[in-house]
Amino acid sequence: MKKFRKLFLVLILPVIFSGCLFRNKAIESTAADDQNEEKISGRQQEKSYEESLPKILQLFFENQNHLGLKEKILELRAPAKYLDLHFNLVVAFELIEQGKAENDQKKVDSGINKIRDLEKKYPWLDQNNN
Repeated sequence: MKKFRKLFLVLILPVIFSGCLFRNKAIESTAADDQNEEKISGRQQEKSYEESLPKILQLFFENQNHLGLKEKILELRAPAKYLDLHFNLVVAFELIEQGKAENDQKKVDSGINKIRDLEKKYPWLDQNNN
């Protein structure tokens, strides 16, 4: 009976040990794949944002029409890289809306200047320059 136990341990322990090693490698591989997918989806999200935002802003650049643009910008999903841009655009259009509602040209000009500054920082926003 003792020989059977030793034989059992000698044969089974390596199988169990190799199974644990294989499982750890599979988990590491899956984690690496998940990180790669996040990087790809992050790049796709950035590209989508870079394509969508100029189309929305084109109305403003062509005829200073601000109506509904803030809402359209808020509907976009901003990638982490562009959160500051996204926030500042919403603030700029809010200033323009408030200025128009209150007949306050300084607020309107402040919003327009904010957009122009963002356009300089992110030239891809103005499709006419591309």
